[in-house]
Amino acid sequence: MGRTTLEQLIADRQRNHRRAIGEELRRVRLDSGLSIRAVSRAAGIDAAHLSRVETGERACSQDVLVALAAAMGHVPSTRLFPSDGPRVRDHIQVRRIEALLRTLHARWIPRLE
Repeated sequence: MGRTTLEQLIADRQRNHRRAIGEELRRVRLDSGLSIRAVSRAAGIDAAHLSRVETGERACSQDVLVALAAAMGHVPSTRLFPSDGPRVRDHIQVRRIEALLRTLHARWIPRLE
């Protein structure tokens, strides 16, 4: 079975978030005049891992993010913003709704309530 629309949205947002975090880490590191080797050594992680995090290829745990920020004299911050996506509490509900939408007549137009 393929991915649901919500699963695809989540995967896209995760990829974009990894890239954004990596870009921010790289910007802070370069602005501080620090090398990957120096930051990774101070944070206690592998330099290759930091390199992959900065390019968005790898996600880093919250603990690693805190260690990297501390090594560069920063504090990470997190905020959650409301989105236009549905608040699904039942994982089966998504599949049922998408199956129902596929069966509707082609002239049906979705509208907000």
